[in-house]
Amino acid sequence: MIENTAEFDYLDLLKIFKAGQLINLFPEIRINNVTIDSRKVVKNSLFVALKGEKTDGHDKVMESFEKGASVCIVDKDWYLTHKNKIDSLPMIVTDNNLEALGLMANYHRSRFNYPVIAIGGSNGKTSTKEMTATVLSQKFKVLKTFENFNNLLGVPLMLLSMSKQYEVAVLELGTNQPGEMFTLGKIVQPTHVLITNIGKEHLEFLTDLDGVEMEETSIFGEVRSDGIAFVNYDDERLKKYGHILNKFITYGTNKDASVVGEIKLDNELRPELKINSGVESIEAKLQTYGTVSAKNAIATVAIASQLGLSAVEIKQGLEAFQPLLFHGYGRMAVEFVNDITIINDCYNSNPSSAMAALENLSALNVNRKKIAILADMRELGESSLDEHKNIIEYASEVADLVMILGEEMNIAFEMFVFKENVICFESKSDIQEFISNMEEPNCIFLVKGSRGMKMEEVVSFIKDDR
Repeated sequence: MIENTAEFDYLDLLKIFKAGQLINLFPEIRINNVTIDSRKVVKNSLFVALKGEKTDGHDKVMESFEKGASVCIVDKDWYLTHKNKIDSLPMIVTDNNLEALGLMANYHRSRFNYPVIAIGGSNGKTSTKEMTATVLSQKFKVLKTFENFNNLLGVPLMLLSMSKQYEVAVLELGTNQPGEMFTLGKIVQPTHVLITNIGKEHLEFLTDLDGVEMEETSIFGEVRSDGIAFVNYDDERLKKYGHILNKFITYGTNKDASVVGEIKLDNELRPELKINSGVESIEAKLQTYGTVSAKNAIATVAIASQLGLSAVEIKQGLEAFQPLLFHGYGRMAVEFVNDITIINDCYNSNPSSAMAALENLSALNVNRKKIAILADMRELGESSLDEHKNIIEYASEVADLVMILGEEMNIAFEMFVFKENVICFESKSDIQEFISNMEEPNCIFLVKGSRGMKMEEVVSFIKDDR
């Protein structure tokens, strides 16, 4: 879980907010933690009332005071409406409570001088964050992003968890709307920034690759003056920033990068790495799967080397890193069930990650039938039809059989794709019936789709059938 004991007094609040926003606050006020969850309010808490799709934190303001909250942050309109009922209770009144949370987080973050590493990108940022935290923990006490706390709500909560018990923070930053990454950068003020890649994500809101690049790379401008950026030299859109930024380190499989890695996959898709960090050489066999995790490892080495870890410490960390635990859906999780292999990549899907998953399927040099089960990719806007068409066509080239599910997949197939090894399905139950009637042993299944498609249910079908 994520906890914080961030302390604020009256003078701190005056530095963060305007005096006119502080209502009924007394100079002796003390705050020992900040929370958005009224269930976690204890004595001397500051409760931030946020409006959600289904709930409104303002409904818990009075309850929070009863539990001992020192002050609540409330919306201006709510305050004016309830002014006569709340009497002399201490409030901080704002036009945007989420923005207020960010201001408090930024203020608390400024109290610490240890490295704060921000990791963004279209794909692989969660795995890179986890791997980086594991490697750095060989030398430091590490604070890392909890679960999916990577947005305008979660990142401030992570910053408020900073304390003297840590020596480095590794934070994941996510975005799906223009301007979010810039705002996150302002709040975090990172000492180190790494963008994993620029891929086709959230095109419904970011429009195209130019829009994704503009959004993701805005974090480069928020690196502290004494900080450093890590540039993926394998990504053509990111590569040019190695000639623009003031202080940077390049990494990748490109031999011109500062930190260069060579990747080899065994027959189970486990990567074997040789990495030259510029000072030392590192060889490691990972417990993860696929080329993407290997590229994440090269990025991790670039960060770890910059922070002073030895080759021995980096190797130990890389080889100790376990694939992320999953509950049904996975991120390139390879499962072996009797005579079949399942590549469970059901966590999410976009054109870039789907292409990477298919490349991993193609890289498997085995004499076994390869089956790709692919579902819709969401939030692609006007690009949706073309992107689904491209994925179906590539899948038909690398897989012996392609099974597709979802409205977008089916439309793309009907309009553009004429491949004998591609089959459309109306429902998961149809897929289940088809799989149950298959007689081929020793198959390799790749299962992938956007989170809303819940393709882990198909993974369960396959397991149960065997």
